[in-house]
Amino acid sequence: MNINIHPHLHRILTDLGQIKDGQVVIDDPIKFLETVSQEMVQLESEHSRLRVILDTTPSTISWINEDMTYEGVNIALAQGCGLEIEDFPGKTIGFYTKNKYFYNFCELLFQSPNETLFQELETVMQEEQKRFWVHGTKYDDGKKAVLIGIDITELKNMEDHISFTEKLSALGEMVAGIVHEINNPLMVIDAKSNRILKAIANGDTDKVEEAAQKIQDTGKKIASIVRGVKSFVRHGNQDPMVEFDLYEIIKDAYSIVEGKLKKVNVTVEVDDALAGTIISCNVTHIFQVFVNLMTNAADAMEDLPHKWIKIGGKIVDEKLYIHVTDAGTGIPKDVASHIFESFFTTKKLGKGTGLGLSLVKRIMEDHGGDVTIDGEAENTTFIVTFPQAA
Repeated sequence: MNINIHPHLHRILTDLGQIKDGQVVIDDPIKFLETVSQEMVQLESEHSRLRVILDTTPSTISWINEDMTYEGVNIALAQGCGLEIEDFPGKTIGFYTKNKYFYNFCELLFQSPNETLFQELETVMQEEQKRFWVHGTKYDDGKKAVLIGIDITELKNMEDHISFTEKLSALGEMVAGIVHEINNPLMVIDAKSNRILKAIANGDTDKVEEAAQKIQDTGKKIASIVRGVKSFVRHGNQDPMVEFDLYEIIKDAYSIVEGKLKKVNVTVEVDDALAGTIISCNVTHIFQVFVNLMTNAADAMEDLPHKWIKIGGKIVDEKLYIHVTDAGTGIPKDVASHIFESFFTTKKLGKGTGLGLSLVKRIMEDHGGDVTIDGEAENTTFIVTFPQAA
């Protein structure tokens, strides 16, 4: 009779010539049982070897079903959660943590038309903040999947530490320019204050009003610089998403690098048409995006005779595209393909760690946007994309 049998048993029967015209015909039962027994021993050996490999692998590995439950896990995942391997089968994905990042990732994997999906995820395991690079691959006609998670917590902590150290180093480099930018307005305030006193004594109200307005504008300039310094050194990871004017963020970012850029003769032009462009963002992080892009552009133009940066933008299909263009003539393709990778840099030794643009990339992706290079532009152009703007 015609029957459906397990593929592995079907192979054994075929090798022994026991399937004829779709029917199982066992001519020698003893030989058949001996062969099956040998195959079972070999399978058990292979299973044991595979289990050893899986359990000695430092990465977390799990097998999941499309009903969003675990089929099994390796020791690394169980120990990382402070549980036993036996605690997982049948449980909902990510049951060991309060957030749903892994659950959402798996849901996206099963819904995706692609067989594989990868993503960087954060979670809390045994009250410890962890970061994983997770790779998921579907099998069994998309009904199941295997997830491999690589713990990149230490790498990310090292990135954050180096990034903050680099910030302090850059701030030290900018201090002279910042002091100069604050000192000039203070001198203006002092001069205008004296002028107000004289104008009051002479009863000249027009000059009083004019000088007062100048003091107010100058005060705003100092406030912008101070705000920029605070944003520059701030971590900002716990800051909430708020509605904010992107134009003001860019101007504040420029205020912190203005002294450095003037020192190396870089002019900056920000399109006033951006004023009033409201985005939902982590203000501190978006501030850091534009500080990094402007300082990166200045460093790249070090040997050019004429140095300038222009920042403008446009909204297309509700998406906001900000172009940060400098006087450079573009980025070579072999460099462009790696430029957003952590620790990749083309700067001279001691000039940078290669984290600036990778940080920009990560921040924009966290905002649902992106940063790319315009390979068609005449000058070096980075395109910063926000999902929507008003």
